[in-house]
Amino acid sequence: MFGNEVILQTHGRDKSGDTLADVLLPDGTHVNHRLVKNGWCWWYRKYAPRNTELARLEQHARETKQGLWLGPTHIPAVAVEKENPLRPPMGGGRGIDGN
Repeated sequence: MFGNEVILQTHGRDKSGDTLADVLLPDGTHVNHRLVKNGWCWWYRKYAPRNTELARLEQHARETKQGLWLGPTHIPAVAVEKENPLRPPMGGGRGIDGN
């Protein structure tokens, strides 16, 4: 995926001003889905609460212990930000927000 052009389907901004978007490759690959499927990030339910595909992909990654679900502890970036309010937002480390 690195070095490729991408298509962003934006859905607004979150309260921190970060863009909410689906990321697609020109061949139609849905990057958000691939990241969640491989356990490289979690699904951020707040911004895509009815996305059944992301729910299914994350559940599968959890069950098969993919990526960040390999170990026993999984702390979403948003939880770290709440515990450390003086720390700047983690930006790209957040979960997938796409619809």
